[in-house]
Amino acid sequence: MRPGEQVWSEPELSLAARLWKAGFSGGDIARRLAQDLNASRSRSAVIGLVHRRPELFGGEAKKSKKGRAKARSEAAQKPAPKKRQHLNAANIAGKRGARAFDPGFQAPIAPSEAREYDARSRRVPLTRLGVGCKFPVNDAAVGEEHLFCGHPAKAGSPYCAHHSLRASVGRVRLPEIAEVHRAFAGRRR
Repeated sequence: MRPGEQVWSEPELSLAARLWKAGFSGGDIARRLAQDLNASRSRSAVIGLVHRRPELFGGEAKKSKKGRAKARSEAAQKPAPKKRQHLNAANIAGKRGARAFDPGFQAPIAPSEAREYDARSRRVPLTRLGVGCKFPVNDAAVGEEHLFCGHPAKAGSPYCAHHSLRASVGRVRLPEIAEVHRAFAGRRR
């Protein structure tokens, strides 16, 4: 017996087996056990017993005719699952080519451009960050101080406009990224 498992008395087992063989559902059997034997058993407990003790219940547990018909109708209504596309060099290149014509898609920011932006960040420690951009800009080792961008954060975001684009997984809009780069280029001069 497993820890927490309830012990079924002989009268409970015989009544449950007799009702199951007569075609009663797990819920009906639980109600009858409560009425006839004053035994508090749940539908799940009855079904678990049927699965654990198939020799008492006439073989393996079966769904009622109503349950089988419902399962078949639900399966017929469900659309076939989409086949997951595995990422490999060929289909990634194909997706990039297809997205080139999508006006709402912007390719990810180039790593060199990202490093350049991070190098020009304010590099503020967390203790003095306040409401600035909380994007980490250094690879701090254990015990070293973590530094963050510190540029003014975009409304409703913990990051500045540039870092919110880098951190987002959704579609990047061309005007947004162009605006960020124009603003940053103006500060540099």
